[in-house]
Amino acid sequence: MAENIALVSGWPTRAGARISWRALHDRVAALLERFEIDADPRALLGTLRPAARTMVAIARALQETDRDDLVLVLDEPTASLPEHEASFLLESVRRRADQGQTVILVSHRLSEVIAVTDDYTVLRDGRVAGTLVDHRPTESQLVELIAGRAPDEAVRPTVSKSRPRPLLTVTDLTGGPLSGVDLEVGAGEIVGVAGLLGSGRTSLLRTLFGDHRPTGGTIELDGNQVSFTGPGDAMRARVAYVPEDRGADAAFADLPLRANLSMSVLGHYWRRWRLDLGAERRDSQDLVSRYGVKAPSVEAAFSTLSGGDQQKAVLGRWLRRDPQLLLLDEPTQGVDVMSRADIYTVVRRTAAAGCAVLVASSSRRGGADAHQPARFRGTQEPRPVLPGRRDGRPRHRHADRQPPRVPGGRHRGRQRRRSAVQVRGRHRRRHGHAGQTR
Repeated sequence: MAENIALVSGWPTRAGARISWRALHDRVAALLERFEIDADPRALLGTLRPAARTMVAIARALQETDRDDLVLVLDEPTASLPEHEASFLLESVRRRADQGQTVILVSHRLSEVIAVTDDYTVLRDGRVAGTLVDHRPTESQLVELIAGRAPDEAVRPTVSKSRPRPLLTVTDLTGGPLSGVDLEVGAGEIVGVAGLLGSGRTSLLRTLFGDHRPTGGTIELDGNQVSFTGPGDAMRARVAYVPEDRGADAAFADLPLRANLSMSVLGHYWRRWRLDLGAERRDSQDLVSRYGVKAPSVEAAFSTLSGGDQQKAVLGRWLRRDPQLLLLDEPTQGVDVMSRADIYTVVRRTAAAGCAVLVASSSRRGGADAHQPARFRGTQEPRPVLPGRRDGRPRHRHADRQPPRVPGGRHRGRQRRRSAVQVRGRHRRRHGHAGQTR
């Protein structure tokens, strides 16, 4: 960790221009204490929890000065963090604001924003849509400013008391962090898998998609026992998987939107030795309209789309294959509030058509939005599943840190736009704990 700090501040030296490691470690230890980071300067940065790594980056940026007029800009600092890590980071940022640090926080996670901010500036399509000073808005009020209209009210569906026919049956599945996992997903049913980083939720989906080979247990799909040797087998069995990290595993960033939408069915457009670009372009335009993807044209580079539009495009690409089982890993991570609603609508519609849907999430809010019957019309009673040991306790490994290499290419950058919220920290007396705002 000390070396990461020294990349900005420089290396203390002693006689002979040799690095004074003791001086460096002492300096970094004082910096970590100042920013309330509980870590050893000699520790590898990769061993720290994700939120702590972000705090080290903040400390590195602010280490050289104690000036109060500096502004700390955080662009989606919690987008890739599970909820407990995001809370840890925001509490640390809030303490910095209480000490007089001015902070601009850009985020689409409205519940987090409301919990820590003082003033709000909402952007819509590159323009200021509203400014709230010393005001405590509700999430619905912010959504209305962001979207330009009131949020749609969730309609609670009529939950069927009869169980659907099982389409996916997993029995005593073992492999990696998974041990004795049992679950069923019926046709037209949406089942949620809850778990923190390392609990095995992502490994479960990757195993079902053929990217991980199980060491024990059975998987039955539509009444037939299957043993996939790779994602290709799963795709031929009409299984679709939207991975957690769409940037690394689900996007061809440098290719146009058209190519990204057609990649899952590319063989449909081959005419002898060439692609029928006209048909590909027409079908892509139809998908853009159907899934509400906002783009200047289907020829726009995929990397120029917002995170929400990228996710809708990835989801639409998989649904072109008419899957019977849809696996979704953190489907609304890094997605704005209106795109999130659009994604829920698509998933509801897909389940209503008879597709079995398995959704993995580490977020309490994500689980509530994605798994509550009030959010998914036409589904059966949601049933939580926690992969891990038979006694329900997860195996805390880190097998989920390396994403699978599934069809979808790589992405060299992440686009997170649409809404921004501004927070300024001030010297003022507060009542209650540091995380409270007036």
